[in-house]
Order: sequence, then C-alpha cells, then structure tokens
Amino acid sequence: MIIRDIETHKEVVELAETPFTTRRLLIGNMISAGKTLNTGVKRLLAPIPLWWHILPPNYIVMVHPKSMLEDGLSSVESRAFRDLTQFITPKRKKVMAYVCSHPDDLTDDFILELMQTDSKFFSSNKKNNNKIIN
Repeated sequence: MIIRDIETHKEVVELAETPFTTRRLLIGNMISAGKTLNTGVKRLLAPIPLWWHILPPNYIVMVHPKSMLEDGLSSVESRAFRDLTQFITPKRKKVMAYVCSHPDDLTDDFILELMQTDSKFFSSNKKNNNKIIN
C-alpha cells in the first residue's frame, strides 16, 4: 500500500503483516487493510504532535486502487474503500473519502484541483477540510 501526503509530497510504502487481498477482492480482509493503512499514515505523519492525540485533524483521503479494475469499481467496492479510510483516525473525527477508479497515475496538482472542485470524477462522502492524503 502506497500512502502519500500530497501537500508535503512525502510517501510511505506500507506492507501488510497479514495479506488483505484475495483472489477476487482487493480488500478481502478489512481489518488487515485497516491496520496497514493506519500504520502507514502514522509513519507518514511522524512525528505526530502531542496535540493531535487530543484533537486529531480531519482528513481528506483519495483512494486510488491500481489493480483489479477490469470492469471498473462496483458501488460495493467503492463503499469498502470509503469504509477503510475510517481506520485512519479515532471515531470522533470524520474522514472525507474519495474513491478514484481512473486507471492512470494522477499528479498531486490534478488531485488537489479535483478535490477542491468536488468533481463527479470521484464518489465521495461527507466534507471536511484539513490533512490531504492520497
């Protein structure tokens, strides 16, 4: 799993302790995928300021799967990716999640522009503003 902060251009590659991909699904094990994502985000943002433990920031996350996209993403798969982003922060904070099914790599500037205009290119849930992670 590649996790990138598009504001600072810092990138982390996090490997799962337990594989979360199955033969049919990119996320076949949600708990393992969530732990991998959470660990990667902590590494990406390290060192985490003390005040973040008391008042964690809101996050804007773009999930961009790059495999198993043969016929596009179903609404169930998009929902699973949005649900996965909730592992990033404690439940008292919300994560704004976008899911992109575009097969090509996207530039950071292009992602920022799309997120700021809330393009129909993404399927999204509730709006928040703060830390942007790809």
